[in-house]
Amino acid sequence: METRRTVLVVEDDEDHRAITTMALEHAGFRVVSAVNGAAGVDEVVRERPDLVLMDASLPQMDGWTATVKIKEHAPDLCVLIVSAHAMPQHREMAAAAGCDGYYTKPILPAELIRIVRDCIDRQGP
Repeated sequence: METRRTVLVVEDDEDHRAITTMALEHAGFRVVSAVNGAAGVDEVVRERPDLVLMDASLPQMDGWTATVKIKEHAPDLCVLIVSAHAMPQHREMAAAAGCDGYYTKPILPAELIRIVRDCIDRQGP
């Protein structure tokens, strides 16, 4: 029996978090969530997800800092930034933090699912 893959959604906006969660669950993923960067780091340690979708602008700890801390615990874990910030320097900040991809909101649910599956497939079992 195949184990459902787990995606951690780190997003402080309740509507974005709900829409993302619904799309991922509909596609067969198990979803856990956090509302700030510090809680996201804690969830990585506790849940050991297969992938993290990280907002950049978060309370308590921003997505860049949270990604650095996550990569210290799990260097091979795929972390994708999904943010409204669309300037080139934001992509550079994501790369410097160790993010595996950077996508700007709004993102269509079907595209999000494709991106998540591609990243998980690259990681292997």
